[in-house]
Amino acid sequence: MKKASIGLTLFLIVVVAGALFLINNNSNDSLVGNTVDSVSGQVKTISVSGENFKFVVDGEDNPTIYAREGDRVVIEFKSTAGLHDFVVDELDVSTKRVGSGESTSVEFVADKAGTFSYYCSVGDHRAKGMEGKFIIE
Repeated sequence: MKKASIGLTLFLIVVVAGALFLINNNSNDSLVGNTVDSVSGQVKTISVSGENFKFVVDGEDNPTIYAREGDRVVIEFKSTAGLHDFVVDELDVSTKRVGSGESTSVEFVADKAGTFSYYCSVGDHRAKGMEGKFIIE
């Protein structure tokens, strides 16, 4: 009887230790994955306003916007006059259209290098000059 109790106790210890090892091993795998994903690029937040057929960033009209390949880019877009949006076709990026005083944002990974156009797709705003360059280095 005593040998059976000792054998059962040892069996339970081995099972519990194995379960803890597997749980701990799976937790470390997901932690490593999250850590690697979060450091692959920097977060670049750009505040853009749309007004009177132009985009304004830090007081500059239709500036060239720069990011590095792999950066996570956040465009915080606000219309200060009229109905506008922010679009970059080649990167499949677009905000919803917002009216005066409204804001929206879009987040994306700058996953390919190049020079792209950003513009407002409302009516003829692009033709009237509401356009700029977005460069990913």
